[in-house]
Amino acid sequence: MHISHLINEVKRFEQALNVGIAFAAQVIGQDDLLEYRGREFQTMGSVMKLPIAIAVLDRVDKGELSLDDMHQFTASNMQYGGWLTEPLFKSKGGLSLSTYTVIDAALRASDNAAWRKMLELCGGIDSVKDLLAKHDITGVRSTDDLFDGYHETLKEWGYARTVGPQALTQEQKRYVLDHFLTAERDASHAIGMVGLLSLLWRGKLLKPESTSLLLDIMRSCETSEKKFRAFLPAGLKVADKTGGVASLIGADAGFIELPNSNATLALVIFSRAGTFDKDVLDDAIAHTTRLIYDYYTLALGQ
Repeated sequence: MHISHLINEVKRFEQALNVGIAFAAQVIGQDDLLEYRGREFQTMGSVMKLPIAIAVLDRVDKGELSLDDMHQFTASNMQYGGWLTEPLFKSKGGLSLSTYTVIDAALRASDNAAWRKMLELCGGIDSVKDLLAKHDITGVRSTDDLFDGYHETLKEWGYARTVGPQALTQEQKRYVLDHFLTAERDASHAIGMVGLLSLLWRGKLLKPESTSLLLDIMRSCETSEKKFRAFLPAGLKVADKTGGVASLIGADAGFIELPNSNATLALVIFSRAGTFDKDVLDDAIAHTTRLIYDYYTLALGQ
């Protein structure tokens, strides 16, 4: 398969699914980069939890934090809810988790309360920015203002702050997409995120123990069954972190260990609403993932 054929097929997906796609892919250790709209900044969604987790583990590596330290959750941590933590918090009237469990919940299950706790543990968003700058990662913007003003807007529209974008009207969804899910807020371009992934895999960001721990958690990701993993062969080793905001945007970023070789693919795919259908956003990522996988397995003669 020629690169032009791959890109044309992605464009066909875009038209057929009425969705915008951007991606970048690179075999780690090789110079060649495959990309489509790879330098256009896209909202990361929960993919932003990955650089935050790296910043937490950087503190562990420095001896400023232990994986076994326990951390109390408060009501403010629950501002954005938590698939794992919120039911426990409500039933017990409080919650205390170790550093390791906070990271695991944030990445494996994309728990939002664990995301807020990670920000506390790493010293705030400025620590994440400093870490990215230290490693010359310029294509990832962690700003921690993804939803600044969003809940106030919901109130103006007559909604409760707990209402997700999926409940909004088409016009309101478009407003959220254009005003809150922008290139200036918690955004990355695909090439920049692939650069971060490559540094992570090669052990340039964390000590070996922390690198292995983070990759093991990413291998157990529970939220990518409809994204990266949907159409890949069974048993293939995948380690990733997904992102998405209801029916507005989708994302997946991580690694695919190609079979019958020592090659590992760093891959980032973003999808953006056309029809405001979450399944369509996921399908766009899933189909593009399989197309890129087939391209590389053919290119490597597997």
